[in-house]
Amino acid sequence: MSRKQTQVSKYKSPSTGDFCTSAQYVAEIICQKQATHEKAGTLPYKFWNLPKWKKTYIRQVSLANKLIKEYGEEPVIKFVKSKNGS
Repeated sequence: MSRKQTQVSKYKSPSTGDFCTSAQYVAEIICQKQATHEKAGTLPYKFWNLPKWKKTYIRQVSLANKLIKEYGEEPVIKFVKSKNGS
């Protein structure tokens, strides 16, 4: 995470407001959707440091990187934000 926007960190993190990579951004959206589905409410600040979310977040970042490598940033982000991405 970065406080300044860079070529790599160009998306604003929903949980911290700092800039993050596209894979981190996608992982945060997916984790938030999972928390909503589990009726856990909103995720806390830097939720990925919590034992419950750490493995999930790391796994989602890894999978997001693979999808982004294959399909590109914009299509993956657009899909995750859509209703079909639920």
